[in-house]
Amino acid sequence: MLLKILLPLTVAVLLPFFHGTKLLMAKVLFIGSVLVSLGASIILLIGVYTKRPFSYYFGGWMSPWGIEFQVGYLSVFTSIIILSMAFLVGVYSLEDMHKTIEKNRIPRYYSLFLLLVFSLLGIALTNDIFNLFVFIEISTIAAVSLITVVNKKQNIEAGIKYLVLSALGSGCILFAIALIYMVTGNLNMTQIGVELATAWKNYPRNILAASSFLVVGFSVKSAIFPVHVWLPDAHTYAPSPSRAILSGVVIKVYAVAMIKILFTIFGVEILENLAIETVFLVLASLSILFGSVFAIAQADIKRMLAYSSVAQIGYVYLGIDLANAAGISGALLHVLNHAIMKVGLFLIVGIIIHKTGKRRISDFRGLAREMPVIMICFTVMALSMIGIPPFSGFFSKYYLALGAIDANKHIYVVVILVSSLLNALYYLPIIVASFFNERDETSVEVIREKIPKTMAIPVLVLTFGSLFFGLFYTLPLDVITRAVIDLIGQGGF
Repeated sequence: MLLKILLPLTVAVLLPFFHGTKLLMAKVLFIGSVLVSLGASIILLIGVYTKRPFSYYFGGWMSPWGIEFQVGYLSVFTSIIILSMAFLVGVYSLEDMHKTIEKNRIPRYYSLFLLLVFSLLGIALTNDIFNLFVFIEISTIAAVSLITVVNKKQNIEAGIKYLVLSALGSGCILFAIALIYMVTGNLNMTQIGVELATAWKNYPRNILAASSFLVVGFSVKSAIFPVHVWLPDAHTYAPSPSRAILSGVVIKVYAVAMIKILFTIFGVEILENLAIETVFLVLASLSILFGSVFAIAQADIKRMLAYSSVAQIGYVYLGIDLANAAGISGALLHVLNHAIMKVGLFLIVGIIIHKTGKRRISDFRGLAREMPVIMICFTVMALSMIGIPPFSGFFSKYYLALGAIDANKHIYVVVILVSSLLNALYYLPIIVASFFNERDETSVEVIREKIPKTMAIPVLVLTFGSLFFGLFYTLPLDVITRAVIDLIGQGGF
């Protein structure tokens, strides 16, 4: 278990010492460490299936005194998403980074990338709420660094904006942890849940304040509307591998952390009395709708995809806030599906920019005639984002709709449908223009050299994954169902 989290950290510490002629060795260590950690996570998933979930206590100190890492269905599911996406993005970056940053800075970039992977794995595994905060802070610093690694004015501005707003979110989370510790005297999330089951009636204001700070803090971290303002610049100006992992994985891992806190610490009864689900339902709906509307208005393809992420994180929070088996299953399924779709789309756009140097949506006219395979991949991902069957995005939205119906909140089915129509308004014109319009010779000149295999293969794998998990969505759903049962049982609000 420790191998999969300590290996990326160890290699991250070593990589800055590799430079010059040692660049190839740095790349091998980088990719190898992620691949070995992914293999370890798959073995853990098999172990959890065949035996049962388990916990690891550092130093042999049992909870509530020691630091506990939980290896269960949710943590292993999240870990596999993190590592599989990191591996594919890492392979893509082997060629792409040479055109983005100086050669001597590439090992340091990979070091920061592995530090981010390490922190995200820590968020997925830890059952200690203060440790969770520490891992969140490490991930924030690493994420900001992956944006500012390109020494340009817009990257520095985007990084500072991200850092300042993220620091405000972190402050809210830390204050919430202090209020919870004040009431329970515990940092272990399971033990806090036991204590709060009785203590919250005696300290309702403390718990209400703590929950409010958590809502604000994680809303900022996950870029929920209207506290999303750091995301468009951060995900627009970052290098292609950085924005792929930031948009496709990082903000979703924060959402998974919120799931752990809500249902492990507070539980269904407390959440129902605090009416947190009502606040989140409103924020999620606004994020879904306004994120899509802002995406329609964009002329830059990267900025369009960035605003699309604001809408997509709204789907995840919608499922969380419905707080029934179908809703949370849809949310977790969308964590997987959106990771595949958004990582794939950002990598595809990276290839298009690599080949044409263009990033405006109007420059996609007739592009499919020059890059047919890439635009077919873009089409598959876009249709999945819209929610067209049999692609994977349809089934996560389907379960979210089922959750809304089960909760007797039919208005959110309408929100999902309207959002899918809005998604179609900004994806379908790109597809139509690229396949059926004449190419503007003056605006787009495609470089004739072949697309590097290290950039093409990850895109093809992700495209296949979007179709595979649409046709065989029950495979991840089985793991998700077990995770949901561990969180809330068979019930909900």
